[in-house]
Amino acid sequence: MRVDHEPVSMAKWTEIVGKLDNASFTHTPAWARIIEDTYGFTNASRIYRLGDDDVFFPLMKKNTLGHTFYSSMPYGDGNVFMGKASPERVNDVMGDLFSSRAIFLDLFLPPFTGLELRKDLVVRKEIKYTHVLPLEDGFERTFAKFNKAGRKLIRKAERSGVEVVEGTSLDDFRTFYRLYEKESIERWGYARSHLPLALFENLHEYGNGGVRLSLAKMDGKVIAGAISLLYGKMALGFVNSFLEEYGSYSPSRLLLKESIEHACREGYRYYDLGSSEGQKSLHAFKEGLGAFETSIVHYRIGSYLGRVVDRAIAIARSTRMPAWPRGRSKEYAAGTVPMPAKT
Repeated sequence: MRVDHEPVSMAKWTEIVGKLDNASFTHTPAWARIIEDTYGFTNASRIYRLGDDDVFFPLMKKNTLGHTFYSSMPYGDGNVFMGKASPERVNDVMGDLFSSRAIFLDLFLPPFTGLELRKDLVVRKEIKYTHVLPLEDGFERTFAKFNKAGRKLIRKAERSGVEVVEGTSLDDFRTFYRLYEKESIERWGYARSHLPLALFENLHEYGNGGVRLSLAKMDGKVIAGAISLLYGKMALGFVNSFLEEYGSYSPSRLLLKESIEHACREGYRYYDLGSSEGQKSLHAFKEGLGAFETSIVHYRIGSYLGRVVDRAIAIARSTRMPAWPRGRSKEYAAGTVPMPAKT
């Protein structure tokens, strides 16, 4: 079904998300600019006019071999902000994308979002899990919920002379990148940094107060760092890293404590700690902070051609979902939607 829509300028986009209760930093035009300059996506965000109701769809796209691939939003959370529109009309919006030469839409829904799409639209549905820490009680009560062992390690870091400073300069972001690159190669076994230098530089360039870098130092040397994304009610722990030889001083725990304290002070209601990637110890650590586990959903929506392409990739045993810093899924429903017959 064809529905009317219009493109959204960056200025209009900023105005719209500023009025939304459930928007996060990765729903903003600042994030779009970061992704555009880092990974080559272009802005395809739009407003659909559905009678008296408007649906805002933050969206990026890439064109390959004459076909379009959409994502909401790459390397972060997307959404479809429905206003008063019914879920049935939102499905019309999804269908409209594939009236052109679109192949896929990857829709990454954030925590606390319930959106069910028509089965005939869905190529894949991936259920992931993240840990969210409530902050409504303020920092002192939130910190008191940390388990005893965790609080002890944080105090040890402080007594050992680890200090936390905010990184504000481009050189600070480049310094953190080099630390992250070292860990990616030496600790995790990547051939190169899992995230490119350009991402860190663009986070600094376009963060506009929504990107916060914290650095842990010991004897003047940067030994750990963490970036939080801040907007609306949600603070998100985006990426962190530390030098393994300083791990016994627990600098990452101290950074997390400082980041949570800052989020409480600035009035954020939740701190999203991300996925535990199937790691039982990390899962236990986050629940030891008082965080709770909640589901998040990734939909891959596709045209008929998109289904053919996706099935061919799966048969080639090389299917990969787009990068998303939330870890692995507990449940992955692949190939459960039958391919439609040609008409």
